[in-house]
Amino acid sequence: MNIELQVGLRGGGLDALAAGIGEPGVVVALDGLDADSPHSVVTRRELWRMSGEWCRRFREESRLEQGQAVGIALEDPADFAAALLAALSLRVRAVLLPDARPSTLSSAAARVDGWALYGEAPAAHGSKRLGPNVALEVFTSGSTGEPTCYPKALAELEMEIGAIENTFGNSTHDALIRSTVTHQHMYGLAFGILWPLCTGRPFSLRRASLWSLSHSPTVGGAPRRPTVVVTSPAHLNRLPERQGDVVAPALILSAGSALSSAAAQRCAEVLGCIPTEIYGSSELGAFASRQEGPWRPLAGYGFRVDSEQQLWARRQGEFEMSPDLATTDGDGFRLLGRADRIVKVESTRVSLDHVERHACSASGVHAARAALLEAHRPERPRDQIGLVLVPSSSGIEAIARGGRGAFLNALRVHLAEELAGPSMPRLIRLVDAIPSDALGKSRMEDVTRCLEGTASGWPPGRLLHLRADSVERETAIPADLPAFEGHFSGHPVLPGVEQLQWALDLVRSTGDTRPVSAMTAVKFKAIVRPGDVLLLGVRRLTEMRWEFEFRRGSQVVSTGRFELGAEGDVSP
Repeated sequence: MNIELQVGLRGGGLDALAAGIGEPGVVVALDGLDADSPHSVVTRRELWRMSGEWCRRFREESRLEQGQAVGIALEDPADFAAALLAALSLRVRAVLLPDARPSTLSSAAARVDGWALYGEAPAAHGSKRLGPNVALEVFTSGSTGEPTCYPKALAELEMEIGAIENTFGNSTHDALIRSTVTHQHMYGLAFGILWPLCTGRPFSLRRASLWSLSHSPTVGGAPRRPTVVVTSPAHLNRLPERQGDVVAPALILSAGSALSSAAAQRCAEVLGCIPTEIYGSSELGAFASRQEGPWRPLAGYGFRVDSEQQLWARRQGEFEMSPDLATTDGDGFRLLGRADRIVKVESTRVSLDHVERHACSASGVHAARAALLEAHRPERPRDQIGLVLVPSSSGIEAIARGGRGAFLNALRVHLAEELAGPSMPRLIRLVDAIPSDALGKSRMEDVTRCLEGTASGWPPGRLLHLRADSVERETAIPADLPAFEGHFSGHPVLPGVEQLQWALDLVRSTGDTRPVSAMTAVKFKAIVRPGDVLLLGVRRLTEMRWEFEFRRGSQVVSTGRFELGAEGDVSP
């Protein structure tokens, strides 16, 4: 079935919108829950004006021509949409950068002929011509290696929008799309920008926060407009406590990694809606959905699983190989893991997914992530498997009773029941949480860095709880902590500035990355020395204010507050 021809794109197709065709008064984006009283509104007329300005900059400043490429990294969703439409209208390929860090821009410079971003940019070295049908390129997350750039044709994008609309359109008519994830990746782009843009729904001008979702405003006991929340497990796992009467969204979408049953149930309790998970990839786009149970393809799509358990996706009558292995379950399928997570160690094929599943079946293990460690160190003459592991509550108690060595020895006995030779993890590192990005995906680069001991981290301890409005962590202060150097010789004391940084890091761990505009009521009430065990805690007081308190037993060590500013402010 040709999806993009079957669905009525009320907002117009991407080509039509890029050409300025359609009703100019339609609301595209707003800041608030309704167009009647938002702080600001962007209509198509305004979006086309913004797009025209980007067209001028692309032609006159970047000298872009048809078939060339522009790197886009714009945080503002309306500005991003305008730049994307400008690129489409000029037949310039849009390369969506995962972020605007200098290292990202430097590596992307060889793929583009110009830029659409805020601030300084390196010289563009020139792109390769990919043919007239490629509308944009999007980077993978890098969860199984280096991020890869995938081309997307305009027809492919509109097919995905049509499948999304056919699946979720009837239950989300005229809803406001609120996203906690970036539109620079395929999931956030498709659901947060392209779907509303092409179906006449507005998207929010602000990145949604879990704090605001759990404090949903009402008018006369009813919401002004239904909402769709586009989010990820990284955010849903940090939901704050419910605050009063919360208006349930019409739909909550989650993608990036698997959402646990406990997180889904908590989401239903706090936000009043069970999340719908989305399965897809940068290569396939959004392909299937579920609320627990097996995955089922989006409307108009199909699938098959071959004899090697390889999952194949059917779109427009053609089958494409997905990056995953699966097994059928009724009219749906269940995932078995990534097909490309098979590595070779000493000529032996090792499934990293199998290593992780067996590790997680051990007593005292909450989560695990395996990686291939290449032989590039004197103490590592050959390739080997490494394992990053998060102890469960019972695991933490076992470590406290018998020590880290006894816990790891018991774990290795369990691993040896199914793993042997090259598949047995040779390096195991205990951590508070598996390294992950904003979508909850664990990038191989971050896991490897953690195993290699090059990742920045906390002193030894355990994370007691992590939510969007509060965090608690128990931390042992080691004598070899770098912060003790020179502070003071022979009488080491933990500096106050180090405590402030730890408090800010705890705030950042909730996903709140806004800069600090002020610090108030900061008090250091007791000296912290090597060997102390501290309880570090932060909690949100208001949308813009956080409070921290560090304790040693019943004694308060330090307290204070952070005032957070707008994104344009400067953090001290």
